[in-house]
Amino acid sequence: MSEIRSERTMVSDFFGYKLEFEGYDGGDLFGTTHILFMVGAFLFTGLVCVLTRKTPKRRVEIFLKVLSVVVPVLEAAKICWESYYDIHVYGGQFNFSGLLPLYPCSLFLYALPLAAWAKGKPKDFALSFLTTMGVFFGLTNFVYLNVLKVYPLFTYASMVSFNYHFLMVFTGVFLQATGYYRPRLYSVFKAEGLFALYALVPATVNYIGNRISPFEWFDYCFLYNGNSFPFLLSQVRQALGEDLRLVYTLLVIAGFTLPALVAFGVSAGIRGAIGIFGRKKQENAVQKEKYMSKIR
Repeated sequence: MSEIRSERTMVSDFFGYKLEFEGYDGGDLFGTTHILFMVGAFLFTGLVCVLTRKTPKRRVEIFLKVLSVVVPVLEAAKICWESYYDIHVYGGQFNFSGLLPLYPCSLFLYALPLAAWAKGKPKDFALSFLTTMGVFFGLTNFVYLNVLKVYPLFTYASMVSFNYHFLMVFTGVFLQATGYYRPRLYSVFKAEGLFALYALVPATVNYIGNRISPFEWFDYCFLYNGNSFPFLLSQVRQALGEDLRLVYTLLVIAGFTLPALVAFGVSAGIRGAIGIFGRKKQENAVQKEKYMSKIR
């Protein structure tokens, strides 16, 4: 009986809601296990990319199509799980100001189907996002896993967030490693264009939500007041004042070009280094062959 009870306790803890972890102080963030998880994920990504670098285009497309179905389903399950606690367990209501998939990383949800099923420019714009801005968003949130401030690592909420952001990084790197899509400088601006179009939705939701709600809690994509951003944005918003709120929103949208540029620069640098190493290796092989032919 004690074993069954212990097992049930472990299961209930895994699916526990944030209000049930009163004694948790966020210590798992950058804890030993978190760091080991990150190192393991990076090693796994590198190993898979090396082993699958010659993957046929058709198989990469299958991977994208599977992911375009699985990721939205997992996101919907997470929203339903948290809403169940909010509404049925704690007698609240749906968290419109925080639970809608309208964050910067949420664009991964919408870019995947475009990359998997669309053709022409929509597909190209989606792939541009996945291989530049998407990698940066995924990496920053994968490393600084914000959910660990309120949930221990071995919980449903933390595992979903960890794997979601890991998939953002893995997908972008995998697409480049297999040669399916290698971003160019103009890909950065395509990614920014897609993000700007997407940002119209959270910006509108923020505006309407904060007009209806007595509190300014709606801040999807940091486009309203930037209070949920770790640094700088809220100060910029306050400095601009209420009359220039639209200017602030446009500046934030334009500012997301920087992460795309960083991701592109890093990937271009890595590809360049690999290319130099490959050419050097090939030159050494040619010289060795010439030397061996002289000996013969």
